[in-house]
Amino acid sequence: MVKNKAKISIISIIIVLCLTMFSFYIAEDLPNLLTGRTITRVNILETPPADCEVHLAEGLNLASFYCETGERHVSNALTDENNTVLNYTAIFRFNPGDEENPWSSYNPNLPNWTIQNLNNLNRRYGYWIKMEEPGMYFREGFDFPQTTINLRRGWNLIGYPTSTERDIEDALSQISATYTRVEAYTEVDGTKTWLYHVPGGPSTIENMTPGLGYWVYMEQDATLLINW
Repeated sequence: MVKNKAKISIISIIIVLCLTMFSFYIAEDLPNLLTGRTITRVNILETPPADCEVHLAEGLNLASFYCETGERHVSNALTDENNTVLNYTAIFRFNPGDEENPWSSYNPNLPNWTIQNLNNLNRRYGYWIKMEEPGMYFREGFDFPQTTINLRRGWNLIGYPTSTERDIEDALSQISATYTRVEAYTEVDGTKTWLYHVPGGPSTIENMTPGLGYWVYMEQDATLLINW
């Protein structure tokens, strides 16, 4: 009699486990019918390591850093392959929509007690950098599989957070109905010059290039997803 009860108990446990597993698989396939809730699936994207190199010429540069990890303070983030800080005098970042503090900045020559409002470099932003001599920024970082950039109405100074050069109209196709002009400042044949792009109109910018920063004028707020 005791053995029969034991057998019945084991069978009951097995049945309960089977029903639980069956319910789990049904709930995964039909979450709304059984629970009224939506099951969120999380896709984990691999972030492969990558080396970033960005040439910075003497004088003003409109630059961005496509695999900056953001782990370092700006005071020792702008370094070369020997981890030596480059010879620069100022970094500026534009904050769209902030009428009271439209610019953040860092000057390495100011004393430590000076309050400065630019703490680190971020791949989503473009930066004005004043170099005292040419230098090559280098960082062992990551090639991010995708980056979202929130754009505000008016001018935005954005980075180009990918190592893949791309036709500018293709790169900005998601916001094609909301931006009216793009500008870049870079060296052309050894001379620094302004380049521009007007969607559907004249343009001196053919491709968006890793390492450059871009001014983008928006007619309304929008979001740009870069996933290449």
